[in-house]
Amino acid sequence: MTKRKKRILRFSLRSLLGLTFVAGAYFALGPPTRSYGVPAVSSAIESEFGSPGNPAYVAPLLLEYWQMKATGRQSVQVKRHYYVWLPGFACKLGTRVTDDTFTPTRRADDILADCLLADWPPSR
Repeated sequence: MTKRKKRILRFSLRSLLGLTFVAGAYFALGPPTRSYGVPAVSSAIESEFGSPGNPAYVAPLLLEYWQMKATGRQSVQVKRHYYVWLPGFACKLGTRVTDDTFTPTRRADDILADCLLADWPPSR
């Protein structure tokens, strides 16, 4: 009968310090994303869709822009466009589409609160 050795993850102090630095630098980019990233992505949205958009902050370097379109009498389609902002440019990640239905107890605010990554309603 052989004994199994327990594998213990070992981190060097250098890797723990590096990981801490990278995490701190990432979270420090939150305020610049809110103040500089939103206008940069807004201009990218304007050049793509032809009308100005107001993207919402999701996480550092990640912004979300949504469009809601009526597809029937009580049916709607919500398109969510995701953008990565890096100082100097904005890059579109992709689009997610969700179909939903209005009911007497389910309004547009409820639909958006369920499907958006950003906080809804937005806090100003």
